[in-house]
Amino acid sequence: MSTLTFARSKIVGIECLDENSFLAHGVLDDYVYALELDVEVRLPDLELTSVHGRWKRYTTPECPRAIAKLQNAGTAYS
Repeated sequence: MSTLTFARSKIVGIECLDENSFLAHGVLDDYVYALELDVEVRLPDLELTSVHGRWKRYTTPECPRAIAKLQNAGTAYS
């Protein structure tokens, strides 16, 4: 008898770039998908200044198309 298992890791770390800027680095990894995301914000308004994503593993050619949308997110809110 086999057992169906699934595991997903989600890790986020935040570093202070200077007194007004922070960088959050996130990693998602499971059996199907693997990706990384970097988000930079600036105080005092938590203004989104940059977003960069990288796919490492995905299922369809549609998945990487999301990267351009992510990188435009910083300009959409500024």
